[in-house]
Amino acid sequence: MSAPLTREQLEATAGENLSPDRWYKPEVRPVTIRGVPCLVKDFRRRPLLWRLTAGRFVIAREASIYRALRGLPGIPRFLGQCDEDCLIVERIEGADISSFRKREIAAAFLDRLEALVTSIHDRGVVHWDLRQRKNVLVGRDGAPWLIDFASGVRFPRGSALLRWARVSDLSGVAKLREKFAPETLTDRDRELLSLDRLRPFRRARKAKRRRRKAERKARRRAAKGL
Repeated sequence: MSAPLTREQLEATAGENLSPDRWYKPEVRPVTIRGVPCLVKDFRRRPLLWRLTAGRFVIAREASIYRALRGLPGIPRFLGQCDEDCLIVERIEGADISSFRKREIAAAFLDRLEALVTSIHDRGVVHWDLRQRKNVLVGRDGAPWLIDFASGVRFPRGSALLRWARVSDLSGVAKLREKFAPETLTDRDRELLSLDRLRPFRRARKAKRRRRKAERKARRRAAKGL
């Protein structure tokens, strides 16, 4: 699928990078194409060796995922690539689910989100980063959207690998239910959550977050005492 604009047009019209500026991360820049707000994920300005290897691999994989999910409600439209270093997708207006507090998300939304996750699995795709709540958006119409498939992987439909890998996505949805609508947790959700908590590296990551939170509180208290 060809892109609706050339590299030259992209460089002339795209806005500033919206992503943390790291040498190993792609730039994510806003651009408007025929009145449609879009985002460009682009490795062009990254170190040459990284761009030609990991960068192009990531872009090609994510582009193939968007092609596999084309036409699925709740997935941004894929608009193509102007070259091997970038891809262009529709920009979804909304708020990521991490900006909501407990009980601010309805159970009906979570049901729709789980149905959407099941739909991508039916097409052989696993997102594999739904524990990052910024990847789940509440659209302006109140519908769930999944964004950023950089960690996503395609598997043969119905394969044992797909059945194994999709557990990661389903446990991500279960964690959202636990926060926003715990009364809707099923036995399967509880099993997924219990398995997740057994993983040592996840316990270590949570402990690290707790330490950072305690350090921030200590710094604020110290600042107030000055």
